[in-house]
Parts: sequence; structure tokens; C-alpha cells
Amino acid sequence: MSHKTFPSTFPPQLDVTKCSTTTALVTSTPFNHSLLNGLYEMPETSRKSGSPTFRSKICAKTPNNNLVTALHPKLKSIYDYLVYAMKSHSKNNCFASKSSPEGSYAFKTCAEVSKVIDDFGSGLQDKDDVILSMFVPNCYEWFITDLSCIAYSIISTSLYEAFSRSHIEYILVVTKSPIMVLSHDKLSTILTIMYERKFTFLKCLIIKTSLGLENLQLLVSGSAHILPDTISKLRSMLNADFVQGYGLAESFSAITIGFNEDEYQPVTSGYICCTTELKLDDWPNIGFTWTKNRSGEILLRGPQIAQEYYKDPLRTQENYDAEGWLHTDGGKNSIDEALTVVSPFDRELLNGLFEVPKTQSKIGSPTFRNKLCANTPNHHLVTTLHPKLTSLYDYFQYASRRYSRNRCFAFKDSATGPYGFKTYAEVAKIRDEFGSGLVHLIKQKLLVRNHQLKMNREDEFILTIFVPNSYEWFITDLSCISYAITNSSLYDTLSRSHIEYILCLTKSPVMVLSHDNVLSILTVINESKAAFMKCLIVTDRKSIEECSSLILLLAKDLGITLYTFSDICRRGASQPLNHIVPRTNELYTISFTSGSVGNPKGVVLTHQNAISALVCIFSAAKKPVSRGVHWESSRALCVLPLSHVYQRIICFFELCVGATIYFPFNQGDSRQIMIDMYDVKPTHLIGVPRLFNRVEAGIAASIRSKGWVTRLIHKRAIEYKKDMFLMGEPITNHWLYDKAFTQKIRASLGLEHLELLVTGSALILPDTIRKLRSLLNVGFLQGYGLTESFASVTIAFNGDELNPVTSGFMSCTTEFKLKDCDEIGFTWAKNRSGRIFLRGPQVAQDYYKNPIKTQENYDIEGWFDTGDLGHLDKEGRMQIVDRVENIITLSLGYYVSPEEVENIYLQSCLPLLTQMYVYGESSRSFLVGVLVLNENECLNLLQEGFVQSSKSINYMDETNLKRLNLDVRLKRFILAHINGKVVASRLAKGFQQVKNIHLYFNNDNSAIYRRNQMENNGFTVKNGLLTPTLKIRRQDAKIFFKNSLKKMYNEGDIS
Repeated sequence: MSHKTFPSTFPPQLDVTKCSTTTALVTSTPFNHSLLNGLYEMPETSRKSGSPTFRSKICAKTPNNNLVTALHPKLKSIYDYLVYAMKSHSKNNCFASKSSPEGSYAFKTCAEVSKVIDDFGSGLQDKDDVILSMFVPNCYEWFITDLSCIAYSIISTSLYEAFSRSHIEYILVVTKSPIMVLSHDKLSTILTIMYERKFTFLKCLIIKTSLGLENLQLLVSGSAHILPDTISKLRSMLNADFVQGYGLAESFSAITIGFNEDEYQPVTSGYICCTTELKLDDWPNIGFTWTKNRSGEILLRGPQIAQEYYKDPLRTQENYDAEGWLHTDGGKNSIDEALTVVSPFDRELLNGLFEVPKTQSKIGSPTFRNKLCANTPNHHLVTTLHPKLTSLYDYFQYASRRYSRNRCFAFKDSATGPYGFKTYAEVAKIRDEFGSGLVHLIKQKLLVRNHQLKMNREDEFILTIFVPNSYEWFITDLSCISYAITNSSLYDTLSRSHIEYILCLTKSPVMVLSHDNVLSILTVINESKAAFMKCLIVTDRKSIEECSSLILLLAKDLGITLYTFSDICRRGASQPLNHIVPRTNELYTISFTSGSVGNPKGVVLTHQNAISALVCIFSAAKKPVSRGVHWESSRALCVLPLSHVYQRIICFFELCVGATIYFPFNQGDSRQIMIDMYDVKPTHLIGVPRLFNRVEAGIAASIRSKGWVTRLIHKRAIEYKKDMFLMGEPITNHWLYDKAFTQKIRASLGLEHLELLVTGSALILPDTIRKLRSLLNVGFLQGYGLTESFASVTIAFNGDELNPVTSGFMSCTTEFKLKDCDEIGFTWAKNRSGRIFLRGPQVAQDYYKNPIKTQENYDIEGWFDTGDLGHLDKEGRMQIVDRVENIITLSLGYYVSPEEVENIYLQSCLPLLTQMYVYGESSRSFLVGVLVLNENECLNLLQEGFVQSSKSINYMDETNLKRLNLDVRLKRFILAHINGKVVASRLAKGFQQVKNIHLYFNNDNSAIYRRNQMENNGFTVKNGLLTPTLKIRRQDAKIFFKNSLKKMYNEGDIS
């Protein structure tokens, strides 16, 4: 970029041909305030998309309306000002410093400072063409170093406490600074970095060894917003002037002028300075425009504004336009601040609801938005964290640049092997190579000239991913994002007919898949005559020759070309292409829901949906700040399927904050996940209720096996945690309960660095959240969302509910309303409940090539019918009751949520009961249940019981399943035991208790069988009883257990 030059101009009221530099500097003010307290609109700068260009009012009187560049022609640099000050005030005290907190101030006069500058600067003078680094807190030595650099033309840069270690390393590498002035307490950090990073350029370290306000006349504030009331009070209490300014590093501090007498309640930063011109660019997507409310993104230009970033042309290009205007990101938060502060939103603005005016309804609730929307222009919903982050592409571009040297992905080649790593820079490079290779393949092999052509749905090009969670899965997704390729994902639990349906619907010509899936896909293509499939890209083979001869022969017969992942990368590396940047409303992915009835529905998700979902996550998830953990060293374990939007958007959140994402070798093996969890030691863990139930059950079993002292400490710790939670401290630091007890529990699971647990996709027991929150001393949040809302649309706060039965507040990205369900007794007027409807930038608008389902689920105003029942508590938090279609109406008129009943039993009966399916019919007066029991726990219960026939039972598993279920006395004994636990819990009403049971065992006979040593896997994705997000498929379960359910009702109530 060519630098813009500005003509020399001086204050018009000073005749600089006559006055001296002393006159310019020592007059009460070189400017008349009446010439500064306003703006001058530059002629012919009016625009349709923002404000005109403004300069200070004083520029109306300067030659050619030029900006002011200096106070006097002889003052051409900071050095000139320094020389003047040292000579004119030689006997005045210049600096005052203390050697200890209790000591008195020691003073240096300007003459003494001048001598020290000469001495220190002369010692530095032989360091030609270098950058000197300073890493010293505010002190006399810091300023002496800076003044010496000015006097002897040495460039300096400064480090500060808030920098992470990776940031310090980056700055040192970029500047190649051979000399550093630092304080003694920073010496160890710098020497460690020099040793570990082998920095040979750093040659010399210069070490710094170690309210009286009665004369106060002026207070100045900047850097962050200050309350107007604070300014008013301090002004009165101290009888001193108080002004605040606005500026940035790029403007060398403040570029506004505030006058003490201007505002009693000073809400502004004053007038723009005469050294800088400004204009405002419209931000219509968030409601800030010049014509509507005299607002917009602040753009600056002038002699006070820097023109580039050191050795960073990409960031220079992003922040400066061709005319030299600096885009300040609205004078609010930069992208860095939006993504790296502890929370980009004030919690107090999120913990409530805003009722949209004139939306009252006779058949349900009014329309609600998050409380934050009460303060947005026109009460708009929030669409992104920052105006420049308009797609997932922008978010990853930011992450790959900011965290380039951080570890990005970690993966294994075998269950017992070590993790391999790829940095953010390496991932970005491979993304470009694979993406370029894909585009060349599309154009050259498939002869598709423009894969972005979207005249209608028939023209869309869709790439399919059929890979388990892996590094290659995410590289493929990032490549699709960076080259505007729409993708869709298959998962292992889809039936062959569903896979065939999805492929024929999308007509996907290219598929990225693992070797294990190649033969099954070729078979589907062969049987369905899917001639549109042209290329298969295999991720986990080094060469195609490693595939079996059957695969090679079948692919050849079908006219399908096989490639390896590496083949495509090599093609892209040899012919790199520029990114094809996606627009906000362009299609990102089609996510097929695992419907329990009929074919899967393809939810059309755009980049707008995705970035709104990120807003929701950033609203709820605070960054770890305790226990010394920094985001840059965060580790996340990717355990849920990436084909599901919940895990996918969580991973993008991890990328945005520089975390390392670990991919387990086998995500389907729960035992392997627990092993990986111990090895990885994650800082935050995202899972589903079943995973956390397993963790809680393991902890409970371990505590029960310990001595009475441990059990007593456990009891006291839970009581202490409850008391502290009610006092507003959900995370504690007790010398015994935390530093000894909970820390040992954490370490035993590999969770000693854990900061946050997040669950979703299904309801979890409130008691599980409360116990894990206490026993692991971490935040534990649950959310509510659907594929159509790109995962969670609610915000939960860790300190909100002692017994967390809700999913929190609705996000600022989505509005909702509740529609009465009179037929099952859920209405807004009666119990603040109803069927949940959603709308907003986070919510999808249709299903792919499925107008019938779209019409069924979306009304003409764009409201999406979730099919879920919700209840709004008095604070405005959303409690999910169940699916409307799941609500059971018993013959006595009671309405029952089977999921609520299941949760009550699971909460009351752990570790005996691990899963449960509750069933009822409108013609029956009671509920029945299918139980999945822990084999050893059940066997122990029977051996200790009074049922004579149970004494002869030596094992509990699927081999004697029939015998167990035929023994009514045995079932009655088990039922009495679990119902007794439920009654004792006082969580269930009489009609919510099951009156007959069926025992179900599933030991996975493919494994080596050992009686009572096998886990009862119960309902699984593999046997079709769970969705990929581990929710019960109720319609499939009803069919699967049809005979057992009929038998229980024929037996009647056995309780």
C-alpha cells in the first residue's frame, strides 16, 4: 500500500512565522475551544451507504481545510519535543519512582534524565538497524529506554503482561529483536523461550533490578468505556477536571477531544481531533446506519493514523482500504476482542426475555426474544459476533492466522499409538491443497465449469462425506467452505435404503469416504443404478492399490475413479487456486436428520445459520480463566459424530479460540473414549447424557468402595458445595474438598485440567449435573436445539440453578413463541407451556427438495414448528418437557412425559438401572417399562433378596433372558426395589410409576464372552434403538419390543 501524505498545517490562531516553540507549548492552550467543539463536513463527500467525511471544526479555517500536523514547524518529531522539554525545564523534577511499596519517592530532574538518556543511548548506539524489545512494567527505566531510542533513532517495541507465551514467541520471531530490556521477574520466561525455541537472534538482555492527590488538577481516562456517573462523582470529589478520549494503537492514542465543562453526564468521547478525519460506514445487518441513527463503523485517516502493520500485509489489507482509511471495527470490539474476551456479552443483558410488542395471542404466548434485544436497534436479533465475520470461512481464516503455531488437530493411527498433530498453519495449508485439488477434479474430471451455479436446486453441486470423526473429515469440510462447495454427510447408522435415498436425492458425483465404507457404497451404487457417482476419494489409504481387488474391479465396472486423499492434495499443491469466498446466505451444508418414520429430511443450512449458532455458543461458554489454563492450551475431545451439527459447530467454536481438537481412534467404543479422556486430559468436554451418566456412575462406585472417611468427606463436600452455590460461588477452592478430594477424582479420570462440561441432544438428570458440577468442581451447562436450528438455541449459566431443570434462556439469535396444546393440557394461560415455535437467523428455512415436509413444519410467516413441548419458568428460562408426539394420555386422564419418567427412574436407581424405555397407551391406566440393568448390580441385588428362586441365578445376561422375564416373582422383586427408590426420591407422582417391567440384555456377542464381566450395552445405535445423538427411537422401540409390551399389559399390574 502506498502511504498517504498530508501537507504540513499548524493551528490557525498561532502565527507560527512569529511565535516561538515556547509560545506554542506553554500557552494555556494553543487552540481556542470554540474552534474545536464541532465538526466541519468536507465538501462533495456525501454517500448513500454512510456518513460524509468529517474533520474538526478548526479545519474550516486552515489552508485548503487541511488537517493539523504539528504545533510548530520546528517540532517535527518526538525528539524535538524531548529536546525542548529537557532544556526548558532542566531543574524541574521529571520522574518520581519507588524502590519498594513502603519506601518514599526518589526524583530525577530533567537535566539528570537528559544525562541518563545520553549515557544509556550511547551504549545502545552501535546496535544498527535493529528493533529493541522492552518487557518492563511502568517504571522510570521503561521511559528512559524509550527516550533513549527516540534520541538515537532506535526502533522499539514493547511486550506486556497480558500476552500469552505463544504471542511473545510470535513477536520475537517477527521482529528478530537482538536486544531486550526486561525486569528481573521476566528473565525466567524469556530464557525458557530462548532455550526451547532455539532463538539465536536474541543476543543481549538488559535487566532492570528492582494516594497523594492534593495537587491533582486533571484526570484523563481512555482504553475502555467508563460510567458517566463515575466521571461526575470523581470530578466533584477531587475538584479536578476529568476528560475521556477515544483512540487505538493505530492512532497513537486518543483522536478525540473532551472538554471538562461540556457534559455533566459525559456519555461521549468528545470531538474528533484536528489531526484526523473520520466517516461512518453503515452496518445495516445489525441496524447501525447514518440515515437511521447517525451510527456506523468508524473509519479514520490523517497524519495521526498509522498506515500498516509490521510484516503483516494480510492484516494491513484487511483493515486499510485503497484510500488509506483505517476500519476501526465500529470503535467497539475488534475481531480479537469479540472472540477472545472471557465472554463477548454481558451476562446481565442475556439472563431474561424481551416481549416483542403487539404479539399477544389468544392461542398461546406472545413472541419473545432474548433480553439483549431490548437494547439492539429496532430490537433486531443478533446475526454475528462481528460485522466482518460473515461466514464460517471468515472465522477459520481468523483462527488460522491468530493461532498459526498452535496445535489444531490431534489424531491416532491405532488405539495404542501416540497422537500425531497438525498446527493451524499446517491445517490451513492442507485445506488449500485439498480444496484446490477438489476444484480441479470437478472441472477437469466432471467437466463442471461452475460448481457454484445455483439457478435452482437441480443445478447444485453437492459433495458427500462418509468418514468417521477424523482429521480428514474436518479438512474436507474446511476445503468445501473455502471453495464454496456444498456438502452433505452420511453416518454409519443409516440403513442402506436411507443411504440410497440421500445419494439419489443429492445426485452427489463425488464422495470422500473411509476404506471401510467403500465396498458398501459401491454395492449401493450398483444396485440403485446411480450413474451420477463418478469419483470416490479414500481417506485412510496411501495408495489405491492397497484396496482389495474386488473393490478395484467393481469400481472399474461402474465407471467410478478411485483416488486417495493424498492424490487430491498433491494435485492441489501443484496447481493452487484462490479461495472462492462464500457469502452469508449461501448454502453451507445439507444435514440429514435420522427420522424415526420415513426417509431422512435434508435440512438446508446456510453460513448465516452457522455463524448465528456460534453467537449462541459464545454467549454461554466462558473461556477458562482459572487454574492457569489459557485458551491457547485448551484441549477438546471430539466424541460425538461430526455428521451431526451439534459436534460440528462445537468444533468451530474450539477452532475460534485456538484449542486443540483430539479425534479418538474409535469414537463408537465408549471404553476407548474413557481411555482417550484420561490420556488427553481435556479442558472442556462436550457430550451427551449417556456419557456423563457413565462418568457419574463410575465416580459413585469408586466412592462407595472407599473407607468411611472418604464417604464422610464426600457427603460434607456436597453439602459445602450446595451452600457455596447458593452464595453465588459455583466454583470453589476449599483446602480439603477441592484441593484434596475433588482434585483426586478429577485426576483419576484424566480431568485435572477440566473447566467446562456441556451436554445436549437429550434431557439429562438434574441430579447428574449437580453432582458432577460439585464432584469435578467445574461448570456444567445444558442446551436445547435441533438440526433445524444448527444445534443449541438456548443459553444456560453455570450459577443459575442449583437443580438445573431448564435449558436456560433463549439465545439473542432466535425468537420463539409457545402455541397452546389444549388436548394434552399444556397452555400458556394455564401453565406457561405449549408447543415451541422458532424463527430467526439461526433457524433453517426448508428441507432439501422436500416441499411437503417444508410446508408441514414451516408456516407462511417462517415459524418453524419444533414438535417439542416447552415450559417457561418465572425468570424466562426454557424447560423442555418432551416431544408432543411422545406425550402419553392414560385412561384416567393423566398426561405423562415418558422421557421425564425415564429420567426420574434413572436418577433414583443408578447404578442398577442404566437405561429405560417407558411405554403407555390411552386405553390403559398404568405405564410399563423396559429396563436395561447393570448385570453385577442386579445379581448382587437378587442374591441379597428374599425371592427363593433368585438364589439359583448365578449370572445375569442375554443367555437366560427368557427365564428371567418368565419369573414374575423375580420381576416383582426388582420392580418393588426400583419403585421404592423412586418413592423415596419424591420426584414422581403415583401415575408416573411403572407397574410392570421387561428386562433387556445386550452383551454384543461379537466380543469375547465372560459372564458378569460384560457390559449390558442395552439400547444402541447399532441395534436401531438409539439415534446417533443417543436418544431413544420410540417408534422403533415400540416395534422392537412389541411382543414384550403386549405381554406386560396381559400380565397386568404386578406391583
